[in-house]
Amino acid sequence: NSLLSPTVEQLGIVFSGKWSTMPIKFVYITDTHFGAEKVQFFEQPSYPEKLPELLSLLDARIRQDKEIQFVIHGGDMLNQCSEELIRKLPDVFHLSVPLYLCLGNHDLTHPDALKHWLQLAPNFFPARTPCFSLEMEQCFLHIVPNQWGDAPYYWADAQDSQFTEDQLAAVGQTVQQNPNYTHIFFTHSNIMGILPGQTGFDQPYNSPKESFSQQVFTFTEKYPQVRYVISGHTHVNSNVKRNEIRYVTASSFVEAPFEYKIFELDDKYVSMSTENLVKEIGFNADYDFNKVFV
Repeated sequence: NSLLSPTVEQLGIVFSGKWSTMPIKFVYITDTHFGAEKVQFFEQPSYPEKLPELLSLLDARIRQDKEIQFVIHGGDMLNQCSEELIRKLPDVFHLSVPLYLCLGNHDLTHPDALKHWLQLAPNFFPARTPCFSLEMEQCFLHIVPNQWGDAPYYWADAQDSQFTEDQLAAVGQTVQQNPNYTHIFFTHSNIMGILPGQTGFDQPYNSPKESFSQQVFTFTEKYPQVRYVISGHTHVNSNVKRNEIRYVTASSFVEAPFEYKIFELDDKYVSMSTENLVKEIGFNADYDFNKVFV
C-alpha cells in the first residue's frame, strides 16, 4: 500500500516491544524548527541555527546521567519538510540514547512527508510507523501525532487538529488490555489554550478548535488510565489538571532559556522537572521579560 494512503497499521498503533524496566527516566524536547532561517512563530527569542550546539549540551547532560534511557521529541523537528533536511537530521540529532519523534505540523508540509520520514529517518519510528507505543514495565508511552485535515500526515496551513478514529481506537484497545498500567499519551497539538491564570490575558491563549479538545476529553474520560497528555506546539510550558488528568505542554527547545523536561516513573509516581541550558550556551541570547508566562 502507498504511504500516501496509510493503512490501519500506519494510522493506528504498532508496539515497539517491551524493552525497559522500572524506574523509567527520559528527556522530552519539542519544537526545534531545524532549517529555519527565520521562524514565523515564537514566544521567546528563537535560535534554531544554534540547535547543534544546544543538542551537544543536552547530550553532555544525558551522558552524565546514566539513568536517562531515551529522548522523545514532541514534533516540529523541522521548520519545513524536505528530503534534504531530513537527510541531515541523523547527524544533527546524534545523541547518546535513542530518540523517538511525534511528527508535528511543520514536519508534514510536503504531500510525501510521511514517505520521506519513514525512508530517510527510520530510527525515529519503531517498526517504521509514525504511531507507536513504547511498552515499559507497568507503563505504556503512546506516540500519536495528530492530523491536520482530510489528507493524513499533511499540513497545508489550517490549524485543524484532529485524530482519526483508528488512532484513538488503537490506544483505547491497549488501555483496555492493560488497565493496571500507567498510560501516557504524546501528541503535537495542544489540547487546550494556556489559561488566563498563567498569562494574565482575558481569554485562553492559543486555543485549539473546541472539537479537538472535546475529542480528547471524551477519550480520556472513557479511558482514565491515560493519566497524562503531553504536547508541544504552543512553545509555552503549562501543566493543567482536569478531571484527574494532567495536560502538559512544553516550550520550544531553541527559544531562550532553552528548556527541556525530564520525566521519571516508578511503580508509584510520575515526576516531571523542567531544566534549561542558558548558563552553558556559548552565545548571547535575548529574553523577553514581558512574556515570563512562557
